Amino acid sequence: DIQSPLLDRVYTKLIRNPFVLSFLNFLDLISGHKIIKNLDNYLDKKEDCKEFEGFKEFMQDRLSSKYSCDYFIQGHFHQNKTLQLKDFTYINLAAFACNQRYFIVKSSKDVKLLEEISYKK
Repeated sequence: DIQSPLLDRVYTKLIRNPFVLSFLNFLDLISGHKIIKNLDNYLDKKEDCKEFEGFKEFMQDRLSSKYSCDYFIQGHFHQNKTLQLKDFTYINLAAFACNQRYFIVKSSKDVKLLEEISYKK
């Protein structure tokens, strides 16, 4: 979540804190799971697999010349695209909800940088 607004970064930090999560789990339990039900309703309406028009240009403007690397891997926008930008290769992972796949990323010393695995029930 690079370059996220300050409030988003604060929210992300809080929601990943084990003490905050325990407190929220307790509130959810005593409320008859109203928190989880509201979240499920919200997420059911959200369109996870929407294509981001102008994504390459957006990422070029956002990232070019700011990072010194060979590869930049991010999942935030969930576009399932690999882009060759000016200074590096940008890999944007898909949302698991869209294609039922997860990824294994190894260090650059390994031959395989990104491995895509399909989930099968």
